[in-house]
Amino acid sequence: MFQVIQNVKPDWVIAENVRGLVTWNNGMVLEQVCTDLEGQNYEVQPFIIPACAVNAPHRRDRVWIIAHAKNKRNRAGFREIQGEDGEVPKRNDNAKPCYPDWRRDWREVALATCNARMDDGLSREVDGISYSFAKWRNESIKAYGNAIVPQVAMEIFRAIKMTVELNYTISCK
Repeated sequence: MFQVIQNVKPDWVIAENVRGLVTWNNGMVLEQVCTDLEGQNYEVQPFIIPACAVNAPHRRDRVWIIAHAKNKRNRAGFREIQGEDGEVPKRNDNAKPCYPDWRRDWREVALATCNARMDDGLSREVDGISYSFAKWRNESIKAYGNAIVPQVAMEIFRAIKMTVELNYTISCK
């Protein structure tokens, strides 16, 4: 992946890994990843985001590494994605936060999802076949495996989009 980043030089890099990356080799592996990206002129910020932050019925903390090319206009910076105090920005003065509360107890989310059949945003229809809630839930839990929860990635993409739009607005003024 690093070789591709070096060759393509994308404006944004989004990487994901297991939470154990934070402690692997006393944290040196994550540190090396960040150092390598910074050496390629990226501003880097890792985040730990649990799957339950987007109402998945399990905790599954994942490390998300977000990097932005320093030579690109980025006046808003990473604090637009997550503040130093862990708070997330608001869409406007009257709106709710852009993201769910990531510190919410995952058991509470799991209980609500499993018992109340909370909509997680995923279709229960696959290849034209519609599954009952029980069958869908059973198959979904099996499929969670080691996969990411796409809704977490989508929230990151939305935050980046907000940052890019904000930068565009600032640069046009």
